[in-house]
Amino acid sequence: MSTPLPPPPQGAGAPPESGGGTPPRGAGAPPRDAAAPARDAGAPSQEESAATAMFYRMSAERLRARCLLSGLALALSALVPYEVAFGHGIFVWSVLPELAPAAQIAALAPALAGLWLLLLGARTGRRAGLFIERPTSRAVAVLAAFVAVNVAVWAGRRSSAWDMLPLPDSLVTRPAPLLAVFALTAAGVVLRFHARARRGGSALLVASVAAALVFYLWPSRGEIPAQTIARAAVLVATLPDTRFQLGYGMVLLFALGPLAIALLGLDHARRVPRREHPGLAIAAVWAMPALMLLFVYRAFLAGGWGVEAATVAFFALLLAAVVAVLASAIEVLALGVLVPDAELAPGAPDGAGASGARPIVATRLVPAPRPPSPRCSARCSCSAAPRPRGSTGRSARPPPRGTGCSASSCRAGSGRASRATRTRAARRARAPRRRC
Repeated sequence: MSTPLPPPPQGAGAPPESGGGTPPRGAGAPPRDAAAPARDAGAPSQEESAATAMFYRMSAERLRARCLLSGLALALSALVPYEVAFGHGIFVWSVLPELAPAAQIAALAPALAGLWLLLLGARTGRRAGLFIERPTSRAVAVLAAFVAVNVAVWAGRRSSAWDMLPLPDSLVTRPAPLLAVFALTAAGVVLRFHARARRGGSALLVASVAAALVFYLWPSRGEIPAQTIARAAVLVATLPDTRFQLGYGMVLLFALGPLAIALLGLDHARRVPRREHPGLAIAAVWAMPALMLLFVYRAFLAGGWGVEAATVAFFALLLAAVVAVLASAIEVLALGVLVPDAELAPGAPDGAGASGARPIVATRLVPAPRPPSPRCSARCSCSAAPRPRGSTGRSARPPPRGTGCSASSCRAGSGRASRATRTRAARRARAPRRRC
């Protein structure tokens, strides 16, 4: 009579009672990714950090290029007529002795700011800038330059208010809110494309609407611009001739341009653009200059081309250059404030990329030399140091016998090789970067 054997213990040979071939995750078995380090849920991935760094470098390089273009346009503004009277241009050097000292500084402030921007955008072969290398510092310097220009114009206007020759209206009509609307909208829409700076982009778009309200509700010459625009709209509707309606309609469209750009930017505050540089950012820079150039084209067709039309055309390009560099400065400064330095340049040696000090250059990828063939021995000329380019002589040390290395596989053939083999070896010696 045989006695029944006891059941084998669990794990000794019988499968577990759960019915599966592998033990359950919570039954004492370690998790599959236990060796992997735990990553913070809010930390960006490596791909996102690389995209952030590339985005920051592109914005910094765009700011440097726009500093050069805007600085050139502002520096050339000294050659534009100071004011146009009866079809004749009055240049700034002809009226400087008649202006007060504060008014003289205000008249030369745009040209001086242009020279400063040219210095900010210039760089050498070893430095990313002559004076400032960090992109965020360059952005702060650009914004400080335009703030200084506005302060100088305001002081010059107050000083020359009681003089015989005051400042022209093109300088004293408060261009700061108008420029702020377009620059904040362009920078905010571009920042909305970047995942780590979308909140900052939304804040800039809201700030552009606030700047538009300041522009339309700040009284000028005893009346707010909103009332002037309302009267112009009523006048367009009551004009009898279509030509007058078209002309006043273009003026009304030009006056409503900042409000339209600001409202379109506010519509993008909750959306993510599909491109890094969306169409609204381009329109914020070029919409108003394009309308100004339409007036110039209309004057050219009517036969009224002269000093006034040329001045308006130059100021249209100057407006585009100033808005572009302001938008880039705000964009770079917002990225430098919102995104940590460690994320702006992942893997940069010695933290040089985090500060943005090094210029962006295209590096030439040089392939690594191939290792010697396994058939070659340590005494073979294949493993020796490469000979200078252009030398065609045979190696002073031929490959030894019995190593399995033929003359055709080496850079230089053996002395006992045939003439054809030596010719092939000489050709390989002349060819650059040849290895076994």
